[in-house]
Amino acid sequence: MTGRVNRYNPIYKTGFIFSFTNNMTYRFKESEVEDADIANGYIVDFHVAFDEELQKKCAKGIRIVDSSTGIYEKDAVKQKKKKNTSKKKSCNADRVVKDDKKFRKFAKAFMREQKKH
Repeated sequence: MTGRVNRYNPIYKTGFIFSFTNNMTYRFKESEVEDADIANGYIVDFHVAFDEELQKKCAKGIRIVDSSTGIYEKDAVKQKKKKNTSKKKSCNADRVVKDDKKFRKFAKAFMREQKKH
């Protein structure tokens, strides 16, 4: 199978590969990489095997095919910008606070009128 390294954590020496073949994500350990130098965005060949320790299917026998990460890093920056520009979703609590403010204004205005008469 062929895929792209989505997330790689050099501290824990583990990461995830997104498979182009079946659109699934597989976990891997750095010890499974033939070339010890791996990073986010690398295109890799691998096969899937069952890991007894994790009790899951994991990527094994990982070979780096393409180590150019320029396109992947640009996509990641675009995604971050999209996430930061999203508006805050309203919830019921926002409506209650808004209604409470309107009621307070109404009550103050009503009390002023009562004092005048």
